[in-house]
Amino acid sequence: MKTKSKVSQKLTVITIIAVFLFGSFFNLEAQQNQNDFLKVKIIGNGFSDFTYIRFLDGATEGFEGNLDAWKMLSMNQDVPMIFTKVGGNAVMVNTFPALGKKTKMDLFTKISVPGNYSIETKIMGPFSSSVKLFLLDNLTGTKFNLRNDSIMFFNLDADSGMVARFQVYFSTPANFSTKDLTCFSDNDGQILIENLETQGWLADISDENNIYQASVSGFSSTYAFTNLHGGNYSVALQDFGGSQTVNAVIGQPFPVLSIFEASTNNVCLCDGGNVSFINNSVGATSYVWDYGDGSQFSGFQNDHTYTQPGEYVVSLSASDGLCSNNSNQLINVVENSQVGINNLNNETGEISVYYSGEKFYLKPNYSSPQNLIVQVYNFLGQKIYSGIFKNVSSVPIPLLINRNPNQLYLFNIKSNKKNISLISY
Repeated sequence: MKTKSKVSQKLTVITIIAVFLFGSFFNLEAQQNQNDFLKVKIIGNGFSDFTYIRFLDGATEGFEGNLDAWKMLSMNQDVPMIFTKVGGNAVMVNTFPALGKKTKMDLFTKISVPGNYSIETKIMGPFSSSVKLFLLDNLTGTKFNLRNDSIMFFNLDADSGMVARFQVYFSTPANFSTKDLTCFSDNDGQILIENLETQGWLADISDENNIYQASVSGFSSTYAFTNLHGGNYSVALQDFGGSQTVNAVIGQPFPVLSIFEASTNNVCLCDGGNVSFINNSVGATSYVWDYGDGSQFSGFQNDHTYTQPGEYVVSLSASDGLCSNNSNQLINVVENSQVGINNLNNETGEISVYYSGEKFYLKPNYSSPQNLIVQVYNFLGQKIYSGIFKNVSSVPIPLLINRNPNQLYLFNIKSNKKNISLISY
């Protein structure tokens, strides 16, 4: 081993004393358990030099006289030097804000004598186990995991310290957050990834049923998967720091459902034209009814009286203030009827209804065979008969309905040509 000259010994002492000349650095290494703290040391030619990188609440990335220390470079050609820089100037102690994001910094060496050197690192602070520390050789592209490799060997050429031979990485995990669906049936969920590695990353995502799958790469520090449905997702992330897999859940709010019943879907003006509506909606706090005749009502439920014949679409919009749902039903309103048969829209006389004894019959009069769908309702709105008849032309068709002469019946008959409504007592 080479013996240090008095000059070199003095220069080494001057380098160390620099720690104390620029702030409160007494017992610096004694603070190792208080803050995230890394010591990097270079050894060669019988000499050594070191630099500190630490993270501290309240620090900034600029030079601070009470937290950082400039580097006083040795004049001895045999002494290898290692340091970071602030504003282009060498520093021995470089203090950064508390480690909350991926951080990388250039690490410079000043080598006057080419040859073999070793770099030793000592993790002196309480870095979280989720933080990965790396040393990257910019010349060869070799990456060293400082959790495993604390001593590394290099053949270094002469270096004036102008270009960074190395980089130090403090790789913190990416941050994942989710946005739930606005409404039950929406697909506006989101998974946001922050603190991504800007040197490049690859993210793969899939839902629990593998219905949604995507693979995305990029260089931005944030990325959002959008337009997602509710459910469980797995996200696998690859970057310079390694791999990371998380499970994310996009929640679904309770659904708002518009549900209602009408006391009857077929109403006669002869009975007053009144229909009662029963609200069975779920998850809503406000309701708007549209009765299809120009009338509306805001409230839970109500009766409505029609004054004109026709077909009306009744709709109910149910809302919880943010999400809404609509449902509708068709109400058929007919004129006051006379005793016997009243043809609502059977101007051509293609079919009629008559009864004999206690039975109803259809009397078709079609010029060509027709297929018929027949539905019969009483005026409580209850369907009491349904039947299908094929190739009907002129033969009467008996309907299996026991007629009550004190009741009114509505016949809805759908043929190949048109829909016909008939009323009979």
